[in-house]
Amino acid sequence: MTLTTILEEGSRALLLCRHHGFLGGADGACIDARPLLRKFREDLARVAGDSRGSPRDTDLMLEALHIGARDLDRLLAAGSVGPVRSLGYALHRLPELLMGEEAFSRRLFLFNFRVAAFHWDALSPEVQLALCNLTGLSPGDAARLIMRQGFAVKIYPGDPAP
Repeated sequence: MTLTTILEEGSRALLLCRHHGFLGGADGACIDARPLLRKFREDLARVAGDSRGSPRDTDLMLEALHIGARDLDRLLAAGSVGPVRSLGYALHRLPELLMGEEAFSRRLFLFNFRVAAFHWDALSPEVQLALCNLTGLSPGDAARLIMRQGFAVKIYPGDPAP
C-alpha cells in the first residue's frame, strides 16, 4: 500500500470526524470512523518517506496524523463530539498537503490550530505538542495564546462549550 493510498483513506476518516454527527450512512445512523482511524494509524506506522515537502514538515505532519488519529479514536469512544469535530477539522488538510504540490505553511495552519484550541483541554498532551510543533509554537506560547479572548475558534454552531 502506498503512502498516497493511505493518505486518501485517512482523509475520509478525518472528514467523518470533522463532520461527526452530521454524516450518516444509508440507514441514517452516524458512520463510525473509529475502525478507519485505527487502520489509518496502523498504515501510517508502516509507511514513511514517500511524500513531498521538506523532510521536517513531512515528519511533523505524519506525526500529527498518527497521534491525532489515536486521540480521535479516544475522543469518539468517549462521545466527545465537540473535540472530535475540532481536531478532525484541524487535521483534515494534512493528508492533502502530504500528497500534493502545495507546500505546508505554518502561518496558514495557525487557523486550524485555533479551531483545535477551542477544545484544547480535551486533547491529549501528545496531540497538543504535535499541533504546537506544526505551528512552531512552544507549549507555553500556545497556552498563552489560547487564553486570549477570541483566539480559539468555535467552527461548528451548537457545539458544546469546553
